[in-house]
Amino acid sequence: MKAFSNDNSTLAGPQDLANRAATDAANAGGMFLSRLESERVHLVSLRAALERATERTGIIFDDLQFRAHNLNGVAGTLDASAVAKAAHQLEDAAFAASRTHSNSADIPVRAALDSLIRMLGQFDDGESTVVPGESAIRTISR
Repeated sequence: MKAFSNDNSTLAGPQDLANRAATDAANAGGMFLSRLESERVHLVSLRAALERATERTGIIFDDLQFRAHNLNGVAGTLDASAVAKAAHQLEDAAFAASRTHSNSADIPVRAALDSLIRMLGQFDDGESTVVPGESAIRTISR
């Protein structure tokens, strides 16, 4: 079975489509790693804000929940399950802290936040062995 290429001028075979999909997945992985570093910077800033906060911690918890929710979704889409799980834990902890009007010393939030920041730092340091989208590339290549 053949499919049309993007410019509709030639037909692309299954191997061409697999190669394009692998290239697209690699590009998505690179964008994902850039996103992880950006999110890590924001999370470190929010951790610092939380440490300084004496009141109005709900705003910080809401921002943590929002960022964690988005990161969870992106990580899940790109098959980075460890990041998705850590982000989901932070999302749940921040949601609970916000709804109970917890103070800045909320232990579950701090533990989940520190864990996620450490994990994201591993990507920046080149220590992580997680390859976003790896199983998707294997599936397409078959």
